[in-house]
Amino acid sequence: LELAMTIQRRDSRAKIIMISADATEKERYIAQFDPAAQPYYAYLTKPIKEALLLEVVQNSLQLSWTHEPSAKAAHLEPLEGFQSETTRLSIETLSKVKNMAMLGYADGVLRMIDKATSIYGNQPEIYRIRDFAEHSDFNNLIILTNYLIQSKSGSQNE
Repeated sequence: LELAMTIQRRDSRAKIIMISADATEKERYIAQFDPAAQPYYAYLTKPIKEALLLEVVQNSLQLSWTHEPSAKAAHLEPLEGFQSETTRLSIETLSKVKNMAMLGYADGVLRMIDKATSIYGNQPEIYRIRDFAEHSDFNNLIILTNYLIQSKSGSQNE
């Protein structure tokens, strides 16, 4: 927020889109400063919904999109057609993938999945995780990783 305030002081026309993993940061700012003097155009929290981000960018820059948005991960629900087979990915790896998805860090997810592919090949869960990450579909990626972690935890407890 301090950076946004500095930028606004230098150029009051700047339209800043704040993105944070901390949903309470905005409330803390409003409590400290005058809400009417907010230094940002929009404030979004992670995981970012692609449609919302595109809408905010469109409105802030007064754009008209000339293309249709890309299809979301083949329009799959996170668990649609997915077998409850035990994944070869470790709970630790799945947890790291989930944490990166919660931060909206697609490149980090893809790097981890590339490494997993080199070890295990392109398993169904690896393919689905990659597909969601490539389409920035973090909500479904989180649902899938939670499901895989629970499946793996359940199979270890048996």
